[in-house]
Amino acid sequence: MSNYNNKRNRHHAQPRGYIAALSPKGQVNKIMGDMKNYKGGDKLRAWSASARKELTSTLTVNLQLALLVASPVIRDYFVQKPTSVTAKFTHVDASLNAVHKIAQWLKDVCLQAEFPEPAIPGDVLEALKLRLTMYILGMECYTAHFDACYAADMGDRIPDAVEIGQVVDNTRQNKDAILVALANRISYLMTYEEVAYGKLLASHKKYQRLTDAVNQDEVAAIAHRNRGGL
Repeated sequence: MSNYNNKRNRHHAQPRGYIAALSPKGQVNKIMGDMKNYKGGDKLRAWSASARKELTSTLTVNLQLALLVASPVIRDYFVQKPTSVTAKFTHVDASLNAVHKIAQWLKDVCLQAEFPEPAIPGDVLEALKLRLTMYILGMECYTAHFDACYAADMGDRIPDAVEIGQVVDNTRQNKDAILVALANRISYLMTYEEVAYGKLLASHKKYQRLTDAVNQDEVAAIAHRNRGGL
């Protein structure tokens, strides 16, 4: 296993193909040009396996070139600063651990023939922080499976106060899909199962976002399904 990993790491590190032979500025400009020429060029899923392989990190650009395609925020930075070959980006909501996970995913995107979706961490808080960081980078189009997985996982669970706080603290939009899924579940539990969340929801004004996010039609649909309806 260690020999395989060493070879894999060297494989990641080596410059490859036409793009790697260009100057740092030339590499960035080439990617920008390809994005304009490819149909759906600002979506990594639209790039062929061979085109994604050309985005592998090189020795001359201190930046994962795939990030230019995946993140409109990073891309805009280079539009504003076309002579740059590095990007300094900080945000109070961005998680360093999440950035590392995104970097690893982008390596896989470059090297795997089948397009891989970002892996969802098993820990709810880690998953929320990764998703929020991707939102900050404008990469929410790669997180739809996070939303679907969370909504499906609601199932018969009774979310505790810790998870409720984590979701509220790590979502920003009032109609965020994960916030709505949680809000609907809580509303159902309070209305039909008499689970007591009232004290928690009244404990801090931030929980008003949950009340505002409830979709009463969906809550009724959940109740209908749980009663055996179609």
